[in-house]
Amino acid sequence: MAISSRIAFPDEGAMSEDQLRVRDEIARGPRGGVRGPLRLLLHTPQIAQRVQALGEVLRWGTTLSKTTVEVSILLTARETRADYVWHFHSALAAREDLLSFAALEDLSHGRIPDELSENERVIAAFVLALFADDHIGDAQLAGVVEHIGEAGLIELLCLVGYYHIGGYIAAVAELRHSNDV
Repeated sequence: MAISSRIAFPDEGAMSEDQLRVRDEIARGPRGGVRGPLRLLLHTPQIAQRVQALGEVLRWGTTLSKTTVEVSILLTARETRADYVWHFHSALAAREDLLSFAALEDLSHGRIPDELSENERVIAAFVLALFADDHIGDAQLAGVVEHIGEAGLIELLCLVGYYHIGGYIAAVAELRHSNDV
C-alpha cells in the first residue's frame, strides 16, 4: 500500500546530513520507521527531531492508558480531518484489540462509545469539549483531574496538541493510503 501526498516527501537521495541523521534516529526508535507527517517534517530536520521526540514520549512514555491515548488521537484526527492519521490509528487500535469496530464507528461520528470505561469516557468527553469551544468548565476540569491527575491532564493536552500538528500536516498534504499510487 502506497501513500500519496500533495506535498513532496524529501528526496532520499538529496537529503542533508541533518535530514539523514534525524530520519535514522526516528527509524531506530519505537516507530520502527518514518511514516506520514513525520516523513514530511524531515523537510525541517530540527523540527522533525523535536516533534518526534515529543510524540515518542506521548505514545510510549505516558501514564495514560493505551486506549485513552488512541481514543484521544482518533478524536483529534477526526477534528483535523486527517484521514491518514485516522486510518493508521484506527487500524492500530483494532489490531491491538483496544477498540471494537462499533467503537471506531462511534468515534468517527464524534460519539463516545459505550464500551469505554468511565475513565475513558470522561477523557473522551473532555477532548470533545476542547474541540467544541475551547472552554472547559471547572467541574469538567476537576473530573478529568480526579481520573488522571494534573500530570495526566498535561500529558493529555500535549497529546492532543501533538496530534493537531500531525493532523494538520496530514490534512493539508492530503496524505492518503492508496492502492493506486
